[in-house]
Amino acid sequence: MNGVTYITCNNVGKAIIQSHITYHRKIPIDCIINLSYKESLLKSNYDNLYNFFDYQIPIYYVNSVNTKYIINTLKKKKTKLIIQAGWSEKFNNSLLNTPQIACIGQHASPLPIGRGAATVNWAIIQGKKNWGNSFFIMNSKFDDGEIIQQEKFFIKKTMYVNDVYDYVAILS
Repeated sequence: MNGVTYITCNNVGKAIIQSHITYHRKIPIDCIINLSYKESLLKSNYDNLYNFFDYQIPIYYVNSVNTKYIINTLKKKKTKLIIQAGWSEKFNNSLLNTPQIACIGQHASPLPIGRGAATVNWAIIQGKKNWGNSFFIMNSKFDDGEIIQQEKFFIKKTMYVNDVYDYVAILS
């Protein structure tokens, strides 16, 4: 298909996919990879993305994204680009080298600040006010690589974790 594959399991990824469908219809979506039901139970901000079945986009529910099955599926689809949002598992080198262009990661922090899990939670706990959302070219390290887009924003005292992620979804 020579399009984009989304690897996501949250509201930020959902917003990015919806934006793609709304504004970039000529670029095909090869598939969406999401967490299996078993793995979703461990994710606090999980979204099953069922609404995208209406667009006839194949959705694969997996325990791990680094399987031979997923990598071979993406190679057969000749995926040009992978966009990842909210995925906690580190991509192995085989997956990182699968798309023709790159794997782009989204991270709800002003990278390089805020690498790792629960970054918004920790920002709120630590009283951070200036925060951000980053897109970067993924490499073999967590939340590392060349930053290609970054938007700074202010966390208000009245915001909860879900409020911040909803705002990050809009920014993304």
